[in-house]
Amino acid sequence: MKIGIVKALLTATIVSVLLAPLMTSPAIAQPRYGGTFVWGIGSDPPTLRGASASTFLFQQAQAQPFNCLVRNDFNTGEWKPELAESWQISPDGLRVVFNLVRNATWHDGKPFTSADVKFTFEKVSPKYVSFAASFMDSVKSIETPDDYTVVITMKKPFPAMLSPSIGIGGSGWSIIPKHLYENTDIDTNPYNVKPVGTGAWKFEEWVRGDHITYVRNEKYFKKGLPYLDKMIYKVIPATAARALAFEKGEVDFMWAMVLAYSDGARLMKDIEDKKLPGKKVWLYPSQSGSCDVLIFNLQPDGPAFFKDVRVRKAIAYAIDPKKICDLVYYGTALPQLTPVSSAPACRWYYDADSKQPAYDPAMANKLLDEAGYIKGPGGFRFKMRITVDSIGYPTHLKEGEIFKDLLKEVGIDLNIVSLETAAWHDAVFTRWDFDTFVFPMSTGPDPMLVQQYYTGKGIRRVSWSNAGGYNNSKVNELFYASEVEMDKVKRANLVKQATKIMVEDQAAVWLVTRQYVNALNLDFSDQFQLGVWEYGGGIGFARTEGIIWLKAPAPTTTVATPTATVTTPTAAPAIGTETIALIVVIVVVVVAAVYSMKKPKKQTA
Repeated sequence: MKIGIVKALLTATIVSVLLAPLMTSPAIAQPRYGGTFVWGIGSDPPTLRGASASTFLFQQAQAQPFNCLVRNDFNTGEWKPELAESWQISPDGLRVVFNLVRNATWHDGKPFTSADVKFTFEKVSPKYVSFAASFMDSVKSIETPDDYTVVITMKKPFPAMLSPSIGIGGSGWSIIPKHLYENTDIDTNPYNVKPVGTGAWKFEEWVRGDHITYVRNEKYFKKGLPYLDKMIYKVIPATAARALAFEKGEVDFMWAMVLAYSDGARLMKDIEDKKLPGKKVWLYPSQSGSCDVLIFNLQPDGPAFFKDVRVRKAIAYAIDPKKICDLVYYGTALPQLTPVSSAPACRWYYDADSKQPAYDPAMANKLLDEAGYIKGPGGFRFKMRITVDSIGYPTHLKEGEIFKDLLKEVGIDLNIVSLETAAWHDAVFTRWDFDTFVFPMSTGPDPMLVQQYYTGKGIRRVSWSNAGGYNNSKVNELFYASEVEMDKVKRANLVKQATKIMVEDQAAVWLVTRQYVNALNLDFSDQFQLGVWEYGGGIGFARTEGIIWLKAPAPTTTVATPTATVTTPTAAPAIGTETIALIVVIVVVVVAAVYSMKKPKKQTA
């Protein structure tokens, strides 16, 4: 083929690629109203109270009827208005004043006021959210000089309050109604199962084991939102059944780890082969350095063999994180040998030099012999359990099977205890009834998360706490100093010193940093709430209030799109396929002509 034609075709290909999105994703100038959006989830949440420490996977359903005081920007993590329309923070971080919106009402018609914020922060959040408890430990007082002002005075700085996911705008920090919870038993309050919030979505019904239904709040204080009529959370316990429901169009969306990685890989291949038109399945990095960690029960009444650091080191030597990446996460995860993930959000306090032992079963056997655990009949030294959430995190069951094989090689008989999500939370975090468990923790975007899981302050019988009971006084000292250090560089240095000691102690076995997998019906768009598919599920960045159903009737009049909470991209002009084809042909002709003009003429002798 002549060079000129190659250049022309290359140019045409580039133009086609650049214009392809216009052919497949026509822009909509105005939002459309209507439609029902169905989420696929693995199990019922234990409660629908938004101020709750439940897993991110539960928060995707729990948070929707509520709002936080602030929300976090998807990209920068900075606070954005929510129930607070503005705020002022003193330079020393010891005084925060929130100015509240004046038009928010609870779903029962009662006005939202500063009293609700004070009640939630003082009486509810610290009881269920470990980060809120740490925050309140630093609070001197919360005052409400009027219905629309909240003044928080701190005893000491608490920089983590600004952090996405765990801070005031994060997961589990929803504001709940004082008038429905005051002077009641919070645990058994009937509104835990029929929530009343200020949010875009009003509770309609909860049929346990089947579905949770929310409907549009017509009186939402953010005018014009939400766009959909209804959102349904369909409970489908079996992983294969969830994938099938998505294929059949019974489920429109699955977030984070609801879809098994094996099913995700298969569905991506089917989409590539054009077997599932109108569907999208994709991987994306964890926003918070999400990772899998094998936690030891180091509580006083935990297994005696874990008290010996040689046993903990031996288990680290016996486990191959790369095998987990390949066999469990299909090559999408990365081995993690450090207490802090290397994800971008955590990199400012990540220490690449503080690494646990690499896979070496011979060294594992040597250490176990030295610790006095000699192989007996059947080749085993001792037995231990691993407790996994096989519904919320089906990957952890597969990890347990791999651990069983790997530990057998060094003489440890591992028994897998498989529980559904609520029972797993109860066994692990409330009763501490485990030997080991796989903890799907996040290590960022603030070191408070790491502190919560590895210091004495975190040893509490609540979800997402230091259930393992690791408690080193020097590590505590370093982390506690970091939680009040406002200088970011100094704070990072304190955390790195702490994680170095954790590695020496083999406080846990760090396994992998993972990516999430989403599945979406492309009849729905995030055009008016960009990033919501990745950030709006359960991590507290935003409620799902700005998505649209593309098949909804087009508006007959101009609709004012809310600007305070929704990012609206500039609508691209509609370009038909015929126009694009004409552009491509013109480009080919022009490039070919230019090349012919520049080509030197053949000289004759």
